[in-house]
Amino acid sequence: MERTRVAGVAALLGGLLMFADIALGLFDGLGRGYFAVALVLTACLAVAVVGSFVPGPLAIVGTVVALAGLALWVAEYGAKLLVAGTRFGNGFDIGGSMLLALGMLLLGIAVVRARRTAGWQRWVPLAGSVYFFLSIIPQVTLTESGANGVLLGAWGLTWVLLGVALLTARVGERRLVG
Repeated sequence: MERTRVAGVAALLGGLLMFADIALGLFDGLGRGYFAVALVLTACLAVAVVGSFVPGPLAIVGTVVALAGLALWVAEYGAKLLVAGTRFGNGFDIGGSMLLALGMLLLGIAVVRARRTAGWQRWVPLAGSVYFFLSIIPQVTLTESGANGVLLGAWGLTWVLLGVALLTARVGERRLVG
């Protein structure tokens, strides 16, 4: 299976897990859902690094920043999964989410500027980061209750959309993963 398809499946599964876990609460209290989300999204972006679908420093920096954010997710949720009662606090989670969104913003800009894709697929990586900054950040900063689980879980739907974009790509086209 080519790297674009592998990345598409990873993004699709990661987005579905994120939505099911955070918005619907299907894995509530288990901690495994978050860890699975982090691993699947990490795999998606790792494929982007290996594949080098969009060359240039902006894509490289975006990928590194996004992977750093995912590394924070893996550290926090991995510790919660492996060591009962471990609590890193929200710093790793929020910091990881911010870095992931910032990295995706940079990757999205790189995709649009590279002009290697056409149509709606070209805008999908950018849409995911813009969604995060327009919906989650204002809610966290303007309310005392923090991020709404449904809004945060809906961020996973942008990853589902990315997976669909990658899976519907014509064979032989080179597309950015992430």
